Formats: sequence, C-alpha cells, structure tokens
Amino acid sequence: MERMQTGLWGGDHIAMKVEGDTATVEYDCAHGTLNGPLEIDSNGKFSVSGTYISEYSGPVRGDQPLTRSVARYTGWTDGKKMRLMVTLVKPNKVVGTFLLDRGRQGRVNKCK
Repeated sequence: MERMQTGLWGGDHIAMKVEGDTATVEYDCAHGTLNGPLEIDSNGKFSVSGTYISEYSGPVRGDQPLTRSVARYTGWTDGKKMRLMVTLVKPNKVVGTFLLDRGRQGRVNKCK
C-alpha cells in the first residue's frame, strides 16, 4: 500500500494538510482530522476514520461545547487530485463530497 501524498490539498470549501500518518481539515463551518495511517490501495482508494467538529457563526462563549462527531473519510486519489467524501458515523449522514488538488490552497469561508 502507498501513503497519501503529504502537504497541502485544497478545493472549494475545504483545505487539508497531510503530515505523516494524519491530516487536518478545515471546512467553511467546521474542522476535523483524519487518523492514519493514510494508506491508499492499488486503485487509489482510501477509507480512514477521524473526527468532524462543527463550528458556530457569531460570538461563541468560552464554555460552549463544540459538537464533535466520529467521521469516515473515503475517497480516491492519483497523488495530484483527490475526491473526498465525509460521512458522520452517528447519525449516518453525508457531510459532503469534495474535489481537492495537491499543492493548492483551499477556498474556505469560515463562519462569522
């Protein structure tokens, strides 16, 4: 098995940074992690668990808890492009499917 290419990956509404066996992800109104190892099969497919943490718009109290969910990150990559589907485990809900390019800054519009 190969490993996912390290570095920045970006697309519309998503920015991901792969470092070794993990990755961090920024979305418009959320962030998360992919927990490795980030292995890719011979067809370029991958599936790893991670987290998805919802963010809020407007002022947030310091004691206001963030909504943390277990997520499944599945997709395909050829080392230059990536298709990434993010699914919450409970409830079983697809957050979205994103197209990313390696070396590209993501276009993320954080909640305000």
